[in-house]
Amino acid sequence: MKEEKLPTRFFVYPSDKFSNDVISLNSEKRAIKATETSIKYGKKPVNVWEVDLDSLRLLRKNRVSIPGFHFKTYAEINDRIQSWQLLEFRKEARVAKVKKVLKEIGQKKLAKKRQPPVA
Repeated sequence: MKEEKLPTRFFVYPSDKFSNDVISLNSEKRAIKATETSIKYGKKPVNVWEVDLDSLRLLRKNRVSIPGFHFKTYAEINDRIQSWQLLEFRKEARVAKVKKVLKEIGQKKLAKKRQPPVA
């Protein structure tokens, strides 16, 4: 199977002022590499932050730990700006794994309850 190349340019669109401030402060402190820019998505211009892949991974990791931190991710693929969620797959796999483990634990508890008491 042919491996797909990752897009080279990534953009983050903060959903609210708080999220924009978080990205701005991290950019100023040089925790992430982000530059403010404007892209054309659909027919509308959108003000976004251009980030590299490492910064995007860091932002996505922190999205879980910072309540109220929400953003959309876009990527330039074949000279077109598209919504991009490729890094989200790992989260779905973890959820399935957790459900499987919980199911196994539930089955073990049922098996324990069904055993006759030992005299």
